Parts: sequence; C-alpha cells; structure tokens
Amino acid sequence: MGFVELDVDGNSQGNSGKIGLGGHMRDNEGKWLAGVSSIGGFDTNLLPELLDIKHGLVLAWNQGYRKIICNLDSINASRRIHDGNFIFQKLGVVIVDNKKLLSREWEVHLLHLLRETNSCADFMAKHGARNLAEICIHGRIHLQV
Repeated sequence: MGFVELDVDGNSQGNSGKIGLGGHMRDNEGKWLAGVSSIGGFDTNLLPELLDIKHGLVLAWNQGYRKIICNLDSINASRRIHDGNFIFQKLGVVIVDNKKLLSREWEVHLLHLLRETNSCADFMAKHGARNLAEICIHGRIHLQV
C-alpha cells in the first residue's frame, strides 16, 4: 500500500469556546479507511488543531499505517510542531507529544492545505464538538447500491 492520507481539523466554537476534533483517513485510491471525532473541552483554535494531529497520528499508527500524508489547514499548528522553542509555551505538552509521534519509525509528511479543501475533516470536528462521547472512531462505511 502507498501513502495513506490523513485529513485533520480542529475547531473552537468561539474564542475560548467548546472545541471539537475530527479527521479521516483515505487510502491511495481515495477510499475511506477510518475517521475520528471527539470533544475536547474549552479553549482557543490552536489547541484543537494540535490535539487533532496527535489523535489522527495515533489512529493511523494503531491501524498499522506507516506512510502518512497528514493534511491540515492550520499553518500555525504545523509551525509550532516544527519550531524548536516550545518548552515554555502553554501548549508545550501537546507539541512534545506530536514531536514524539513524528519521530517514530514511519514516514509522515505534514502538509498545509486550504480550509475549503478540508471540508470532511471540518465536518468531523464540528460533529465532535456536538457529540457527548469523548472520542468516536468511525470505521469503514459500506454502501449497497
């Protein structure tokens, strides 16, 4: 199998509001592999973006995928992960978790994309904010025609 695409998005409903996380994985043919949505408490937009990368990468790792293209619409989250000066940041623990995940024995590329092209992950994040469950894993969907 080639690369798996992981689209992630996190949002905050208001500045320092209820946050939701969401994302989904597709194989190299674009077929749905799995998705995730969860609620994450209350904060600003950056925390859910960073948490969503973490949750998505953990899901991909646990599913056994080792070649990942992680698409996200937050260039700020990507910069924070790649920036070396994070120890005194409020989000330092989540940034360290992401750095540890990226250092595992696998190939992961974080790619920035426009918010408009990440609509499914955005939907999953909004679903997570409305959901009462802490985390929901969505498996393959089989449609019969």
